Amino acid sequence: MKIAQKWKELKKRTGLYQFLIRSVVFFSILFGLYFALFLWIRHLPFFVKYLAIGDSYYIPWLSGLRKTDFLNAIVFAIIAFVVWNRESIKAVKPTRRRWGETVWMACLSLLSIAAHYFLKYWIKVNPGQAAASAGFLTGLKYLLLLCFVAFLGMAVYTLDFTRSFGKRHWKSILTFLAIGAVYFYIIQLFQKIWYHLSYFVAKTIYHMLSLTFDNVYFSPGTVTQGPRLGVEGFMVGISDACSGIDSLLLFLSLYTLLLVLDWKRLDLKRMFILFIPGIIGTVAYNILRVYVLLLVGVYYDQQFAIDTFHTNIGWILFLAFFMLFWHYGSKWVYLPRNKR
Repeated sequence: MKIAQKWKELKKRTGLYQFLIRSVVFFSILFGLYFALFLWIRHLPFFVKYLAIGDSYYIPWLSGLRKTDFLNAIVFAIIAFVVWNRESIKAVKPTRRRWGETVWMACLSLLSIAAHYFLKYWIKVNPGQAAASAGFLTGLKYLLLLCFVAFLGMAVYTLDFTRSFGKRHWKSILTFLAIGAVYFYIIQLFQKIWYHLSYFVAKTIYHMLSLTFDNVYFSPGTVTQGPRLGVEGFMVGISDACSGIDSLLLFLSLYTLLLVLDWKRLDLKRMFILFIPGIIGTVAYNILRVYVLLLVGVYYDQQFAIDTFHTNIGWILFLAFFMLFWHYGSKWVYLPRNKR
């Protein structure tokens, strides 16, 4: 009943309701295409033959395991932006959709992504010419992706909304983009203390796997390479990206942000108490992530486990964990209205 009542109240706030629906559509399209690409399209013979290009055409921190750090920084920047501007977002005004404009923006978005893949095709079939301009082609490739996202956003949200929202929040947008960049750099520094957490994660999962498997392997490794863990012949290294140190930093950052923004409305003692299960939960979810990764490698496909699954499951599980944690935890830590 409460959910139905809140839904009715939300629909009365036309601007906010419209914004939320369009946001769901926008991110559903983005993540739908992203997962379709990683789970299916890039493994097709045609893609492998004509569109798979070398690492020299990718920015290092936007590929491989470093992409997880980049996604964490983006998640932090978006959540921080929404929390900081939540009152103005709640008061957003509705905008009328012009379908002709939407079709044009959608077409430009499709042209951008088509040009992106045509460029990859050209690089693949002209390796000599492409190598001479690798830096330029790399920048152009990412620019076309940005154009795809920008035009898609304008198609979904409408030009009027994009213009008014950007005009009102441009300083905040630039600020939180800068914060996201600084946060990405902090992740790299924070990961220098990753080994001890990696050892704890690997040792815990070793004991968990030993309950159901006979052929389980554990090696403490070295401070530079990290522990190694294996089951049924499937071996993985628990490196800095698997240690959970970036998720721990993300949790600490978001928790601190919420505390700084709303400290007058929060019971500080309860916030301190809630912090403890939050840290435990963050470490526990990372252990679950690596444990499931090993099971996927054993029972399904090893390449899928260490590539697509490893790259994406971390931020998905973190978002699910943090939303559930704060949804229920916030009910306990916020002061009653008469005590604020």
